[in-house]
Formats: sequence, structure tokens, C-alpha cells
Amino acid sequence: MRIIYVMSDYPLLTTTFVDREVKRLREMGVGIDIVASRRPAGDVPLSDDQRRIRDTVTYLRPAPFAALVRSHLHFLFRSPGRLLGAIAYFLTRPHPGLRTRLLTVLHIGKGVYAAWLLREREFDEIHIHFAFGNAVSGMVAARLLDKTYTMSIHAGNDLFAYPVMLAEKIRGARHVVTCTGFNKTFLIDEIGADVADKITFIPHGLDLTRYRPGEPGRGRDGPVRILTVGNLAERKGIRHLVGACRALKDRGVAFHCDIVGDGEERENLATLIHELGLGDEVTLTGTLRHEEVIEYYRNATIFALPCVQASTGNMDGIPNVVAEAMAMRLAVISTEISGVPELVEHGVNGLLTQPGDEQALVDAMLRIIDDAAFRDSLGRRALETVHRVFDVDANTARLAETLWPDRRESRPASGAS
Repeated sequence: MRIIYVMSDYPLLTTTFVDREVKRLREMGVGIDIVASRRPAGDVPLSDDQRRIRDTVTYLRPAPFAALVRSHLHFLFRSPGRLLGAIAYFLTRPHPGLRTRLLTVLHIGKGVYAAWLLREREFDEIHIHFAFGNAVSGMVAARLLDKTYTMSIHAGNDLFAYPVMLAEKIRGARHVVTCTGFNKTFLIDEIGADVADKITFIPHGLDLTRYRPGEPGRGRDGPVRILTVGNLAERKGIRHLVGACRALKDRGVAFHCDIVGDGEERENLATLIHELGLGDEVTLTGTLRHEEVIEYYRNATIFALPCVQASTGNMDGIPNVVAEAMAMRLAVISTEISGVPELVEHGVNGLLTQPGDEQALVDAMLRIIDDAAFRDSLGRRALETVHRVFDVDANTARLAETLWPDRRESRPASGAS
């Protein structure tokens, strides 16, 4: 069986879970070709695996103008009903505003170009990752090439902040998987009970062989090392972590906090760190290769990601970095939001606070700092949980059985690697 994966910008530091999925599916004999909107910027520190994946991706942008015109003319003459029907369908769907409708026009154009690039390839189905604009491109390509499509829906802007045509995307799909039970419930509540049987909850997976924890008891000597990792966006709640660090300093706690990642909140966070006098205690490391991030996990005492719902409505599902920290036997602190409590059980394998409650975050960190035995037990149980819930082999096998149960009876995949 051969599947076309449709992505937006890929690969990115935030899409390592897709990298693992693709690698395992290929090992299982499912041929995966990837079509993405744009290649990552040259300064993004991709892992070795991601660089290898990037070299096999077909990118839609920038597209030669002549090729864009040729692709539209091709389908206008070969399949006018499909092309004009797709344009009419998507442009007449409800949109939040003019901007999103104009973006849909662009995504339709990309979908036509993608279909033209794929027109002579042999494949069975299109699989769309994420429900935002690139989903329209994948749906258009599927229509023009008379193919079915499936989807993987994750948390983020496309689900909670700026949803566009969610009902149409899900009802048009052959099947949908999503990475948290919270997401599934949200989609059913938003769209209707009729889509319940079409949506399956399957967690992401980690290659647990790559996560080798440090020795138990870390952080008992010397300053406590606090770590957070992720896109520096409002929904991560990192400004609350910085505020909690000020409270730790006021209490005389010896610590250092590393904030790994980059994003739109970086300058605001840098200003806040300066204003709170935390220049010696808190470091913005910027983005790092995944291999380097693993070393930060190994040397940390506590992992904290105090997620919140952003002013736009955006929020995380189960952040993959929380699972990674747990795989490194770290005591983790996060918040009772979205799908996080599906992985982190308060007082058992981590601690949860209410979103935005800095005092509760301070208390949780002090509890872990002051009680080494409790910290070690949280880390041990966190590791056990991740091995049970987030194993990439088990979860990818379940994904394949859910989406492509007849793959062994399909024609052999060629060039899957």
C-alpha cells in the first residue's frame, strides 16, 4: 500500500512525532510519500533523521508560475466537473471572515498543483496531517485524482482557535484519528454525534530506545535544574514559569531554569526575565537539535510546562515534550487542561496545577524540590506510564490497523524507504 502524506511546513522541530510515525509505517511495509507546503527555513536545527526526510519531500512552494497555470489548465480540460465543483464547494462553505476565505483560495490552488504533481504516481490514498489550510489542499487533490482521504487531527489553532470547515473536513474523510480523548469529545460536541464512529483516539508515540534517563536522585546536590521545552507561544504558559522562578529566588532556592525553544513570545519573555532580575537564573537557549534537547532532559531535576488557553482560544493537546520528559524519568509539572490529565495523573506520575495559577506552580516545584523520594517516585511512575501509553511501535501499529487494515493484501510498496 502506498499513501501520500499531505503536510504544511515540514519537517519542523514541532513535528518529530510525524517523523517517528512515518519511519515506523515504512518499516511495516506502508509506502509513504510526503507532499508539504514549504521546506523548513535553513536555520532550523533539524535532527539527522529530519534532514534525511526533508530530502525526500515534494514541496509545493515556491511553485513556478508556468507550472501553476499548466496544472489548472490540465484539470480544466481533463476533469472540468471535478475542478469547478471543488472550487465551488470550498468557496461556498461558511468561513469566519474574508481573510480565511482568501486563504482557502490559495489552498485550493496548492491542491490543484499537488494533484498535477501526483497525477502519474500510483498510490492508494491521501492522508492529511492537521486540519488547517493544508487540509483543503489535500481534499482538493483527492477530489481531482478520485482518491479517498484520511486525517490526523491535533490540537492547536486549527482545532481550538481558528477552525475552518471542520465538519466538512471530517465528514468528507474516510476516517479520522486524533491524539487525545479530549480532542475526540470536542469534535463530536462541535460537529455532532454522527461523526463519533468516524473518529478514533490514538496517542502519538515515542521511540523509547532514544530516551535514556539519567541516574535517579539527580538534583540532590547543587542547584536545582528546571527545564521547559517547546514553542514559545502564549498557550505554553511559560511566562507563569518565569514568574514562579522569581518566587523561588525570593525564597532563597538555588536553581537554574533553561527554556528551550523559540517563537513569538521570545522577546516578551526576555523582557520579563530582565524586569524580574532573573538574568543569572533563567536562560533562553533558543532552538536546539533533538539530540541536544535529550541531553537537557538528562541533566534536569524538574520539567515544567504550565500550559494555558491562549487569548485566541488556542491550547495544547498532550504536549509531546511532556511525554519526552516522562520518558527521561523526570518529575513533571503541567496543568489541568485539554488532554494533559490523560497522561499526567496528579500525585502519581507528576503534578498538575490550574492554568495560570503561579502560586500553585511554585508550591508544586517546592514540593518536588524538598522531597527527593517523592520526586524519584514521580519519575519512576512517569517512565512506566510512557512505556505503557506512548510506545511508538504499538501506537503506529494501531494507527495502521485503524486506517489501513487491508494493507497486507494491497500491492507491495516499492521504494518505501
